Amino acid sequence: MFDQQPAKMAAAEGLCETQDGAAFSILAIGDLTNDCDGVKHLIELPGFTSFLATGDFNARIRGVDELQEHYTQWVTQWEQDNGVEATFDPADTRFYPNLAVTYWSFRLMIGFGVGSAALSLAALWLLRRKGSVTGKPWFGRLAIAAIATPFLASAFGWIFTEMGRQPWVVAPNPNSSGVDGVWLLTARGVSEVVSPGMVWFSMIGFTLLYGVLAVVWFRLMKRYA
Repeated sequence: MFDQQPAKMAAAEGLCETQDGAAFSILAIGDLTNDCDGVKHLIELPGFTSFLATGDFNARIRGVDELQEHYTQWVTQWEQDNGVEATFDPADTRFYPNLAVTYWSFRLMIGFGVGSAALSLAALWLLRRKGSVTGKPWFGRLAIAAIATPFLASAFGWIFTEMGRQPWVVAPNPNSSGVDGVWLLTARGVSEVVSPGMVWFSMIGFTLLYGVLAVVWFRLMKRYA
C-alpha cells in the first residue's frame, strides 16, 4: 500500500514531511483545514510506520508535502511527453486525500475491528475459566452493544479505502514493470451519460431496499434472540 498509494498512507498517518524512521501516530489533532500546518501529533510509536511499510525501523517514508510536489511534476511532465492537452492545472490540484477523514477512518476501522476481536477472546477466556458466559450480566450487555462493531469496522474501512484514494480513480502505477501511463483522476472519471436523476433513483432504491432488510433483521432479532 505504501508503494501503490503512498499519499493515502501518508495521510492515514498524518505524515506531512518526509521522515527517516517515521513514527506511527496513535493520536493526532488538527484544525480540519486539510493543511499540514494544523496537524499536531500527541502520541506516537517511533519508527513503527517505517517498519510496517518496509520492515526497517529507519526507512524513509515520503510525506504529503513531498508527494504533492512529486505528483504535480509527474502529471505535468506526462501530459507534455504524451502531447495531451491540459484540461486542468496540476499546480492547483491537491494530490492527497482529506487528512482528517483518512486519518480517523483508518483508526476507527482498526479500533472497532480490534474491539470486536478482543470481546471474542474475552468470551473464550470466560468460557474456559468460568465454564459459562451467561452468568455475567455485564458481559451480556457489552456483547449486545458490540453487535454493531464489525459493521462499523467495515464501514469505516470502506470510507478509508474510497476517500483515501482521492483524487484518483486509478492511481499511477509506481512499479516499472506495470503499464505506464494508466491513471485517472476522479474529476475526469465523471460519466457524461449518467444523469443526476439516474443517480438519485439508484441511491433511493438501494436505501429503501436496505431499510426494509434492516427492519426485517431487527424484528427477527427481537423475536428470536
